[in-house]
Amino acid sequence: AAFFRQYPWTWYCHASYELPRNELACHSIMERYFERLQSRFPQYKFRLLYASEKNTYDNGFHNHFVLYCSDHGKNAKVKEYTDSYFRSKGIGALTKVERYDPDLNGVNYILKDISLVPDGWDFLP
Repeated sequence: AAFFRQYPWTWYCHASYELPRNELACHSIMERYFERLQSRFPQYKFRLLYASEKNTYDNGFHNHFVLYCSDHGKNAKVKEYTDSYFRSKGIGALTKVERYDPDLNGVNYILKDISLVPDGWDFLP
């Protein structure tokens, strides 16, 4: 976590899914989201760190992620797109997109259980 805390982050996010998803499906969803984000906003540079976490009721996984955007959150369109991407595709039942606050240790929270789901996280530069 110390390695990833050194990077600047813009958004702290959460996505829960309507249907139970395994960690490989979560991986695919996050990669597709990142690719579409880059193609939608080619004027910005992005970085994404995410981890899949087991749902409380043992029926799949959800994702926590931090996103860096080179506009540093000045343009609300990236935030709106992130929220609507998961909701409009019928993928996400619940999303949260808020400004990243380094004092709240969001990176630590995201990475707290990666040893339990070793294939459920990635860093996309």
